[in-house]
Amino acid sequence: IASKLLITGNGKCNICNSRVSEKGHYSSFETDRLDTLSKNFDPEKLIAFFKGLGLSLKERDGYYYPVSNQARSVYAVLSNALKKASVKVITDKYIDKISKSDGGYTIDGKNYDAVVLAVGGRAGIYKENAFSGRELIKSLDLKSSRTFPALTGAVCVGDYKTLKGVRVDAGVSLYADDKLIAKDTGELQFADYGLSGIPVFNLSSHVPYDYKEAYFEVDLFPENTEEELKNMLSDIKAMYPKYRAINALAGFTNINILKYALSKAGIHEDKLMENVADKDLDSLALWCKKSKHPMERLREYKNAQIMAGGILLSEIDDNYMCIHHKNLYITGEALDLNGECGGYNLYFAFESGYEVGQKLAK
Repeated sequence: IASKLLITGNGKCNICNSRVSEKGHYSSFETDRLDTLSKNFDPEKLIAFFKGLGLSLKERDGYYYPVSNQARSVYAVLSNALKKASVKVITDKYIDKISKSDGGYTIDGKNYDAVVLAVGGRAGIYKENAFSGRELIKSLDLKSSRTFPALTGAVCVGDYKTLKGVRVDAGVSLYADDKLIAKDTGELQFADYGLSGIPVFNLSSHVPYDYKEAYFEVDLFPENTEEELKNMLSDIKAMYPKYRAINALAGFTNINILKYALSKAGIHEDKLMENVADKDLDSLALWCKKSKHPMERLREYKNAQIMAGGILLSEIDDNYMCIHHKNLYITGEALDLNGECGGYNLYFAFESGYEVGQKLAK
């Protein structure tokens, strides 16, 4: 158990974020229900819960980690709590159906008063046909949205091999069918398949379910206006008229990005600056501020941190109980509620599980 927990945050397990109750960090097909649920998010309650289990925590800029920097510490205190409460844990058992019985539910021939559906998803699992809870959802006739890999990189149209591994602070905007969907700022990473890094990861969970065409717009100079970039390039041209473009502009940006950008602007890197037309420098400035990267698709589940989508939030009440089936609770990644990077998804998994546990313990 907890195999996915042990690899979260590169093994450090960012369990919570102090900003979970603020708007904009979660997305869902049903935004109204999302707003209602997230109003009750309280990071202090979860922090107190883990400390009560004996877990030492540290906070850095609103991000909470175990002091040990090891996800195994989180697993250890949860495992201890299970043993102390004499909870029976059954593993390696495939369950594909839940049936309603008199006053409860039947699973694998045994009757239960209540059921908590906390099946997680396919993200991070290196099996194409990995269990994702879809069979259980069908057996209970629950409505769900389309699911897709999220908090992952984007495969883009074009050749990115020369940019592979380049990291740069940038502003990134997601457009779908020419409409701005969301934007973020942070360390963008270029990969041989396209775009990666935290801003792209965060935007991936906002990709609309029914888009026809989507693209990322990248601003490599988020602290400068396009006009300021034009002036900078004009000044460099005036300072180094006899220099090759690749040499004169060597201090303008990352050398690999510069070579790529020059080609996009139609400027040969060996061309002397005095022979570079002003309109071509303007094109270079424009590309650096608003380069367009058409998205072919998001990367596969095995490369993703979460599975976005899931059982609709309208299928549960504010206590995470299914509105159609009494004492059937649904938590965490099984629901259509997706968070950004930074502890938001782990928080929701723990928070929803904690609230249901408290409800059932009464």
